[in-house]
Amino acid sequence: MASPPTPTPPVPPLAPPEKRLMAGAGLLIVLVLLVAVVLNTGASDAPQAQTTSTTAPTVGRSRKSAAPPPRRPATPPPGTVTNPSDFDVLVDRQRSLPEGYQPADLVEVPVAFTFNGDSPKRLLRRTAADALTALFAAAEDAGLPLRAVSGFRSESSQRDLHDAYVAEDGEAEADRYSASPGHSEHQTGLAMDVTGFDGACPAEACFASRPEAAWLADHAHEFGFVVRYPAGAETLTGYSYEPWHLRYVGVDLAGELHRDGMTLDEWYGTAQR
Repeated sequence: MASPPTPTPPVPPLAPPEKRLMAGAGLLIVLVLLVAVVLNTGASDAPQAQTTSTTAPTVGRSRKSAAPPPRRPATPPPGTVTNPSDFDVLVDRQRSLPEGYQPADLVEVPVAFTFNGDSPKRLLRRTAADALTALFAAAEDAGLPLRAVSGFRSESSQRDLHDAYVAEDGEAEADRYSASPGHSEHQTGLAMDVTGFDGACPAEACFASRPEAAWLADHAHEFGFVVRYPAGAETLTGYSYEPWHLRYVGVDLAGELHRDGMTLDEWYGTAQR
């Protein structure tokens, strides 16, 4: 007897198109989220690449600033100075050193002098003495050796010298080239008169025409000295031209005065034009 045919299971009806589209979209979203999770996990495990910023940090940045304006000190009032030991002390006709002042650090300068024997004129303050020794060595290297004429001078010695000049030339003329006692730069221990090695024209006007004078005008500042009473500045400094009179003020200030063509009086604002 033949077996009855096996019945075919019924085929489920298809979902409406709208439902099929929504199911596909949901599956796609799930796949995208899974891929994003995998990629993010891999990126966090990978070593981070170093990046170089094209903008320099502002903290600690070195900036090239404009040159500072020239420093100018307060104008010292007339009378007795209160800073006699400062290298830039201003001693002139209106400003004097304390009575009997003598620097505590005077030493003998180890250079050639125009005279023999011991004398206070061989002394300068230690810093100025070292600087003058270096200046003399440089002048000799340049073929223009020098001799020192007169350094430190006490108040009493300046009084005797000034009185002698007054007796010889009269007070008005003597005051053009000689300081009153207490008003001399020599008493500071920072000034030295110099001349050529042959000793000619010591503290005399003829030294102005010597090559040593020209060399000093060009190079003294390199060692902290200035020609304190330059040509054409008598109305500014109160004294006639003295190309032999070197005054120590320190390398920085000497360089500034030389560069700007100024006297110490102009720097302090005391010069009368």
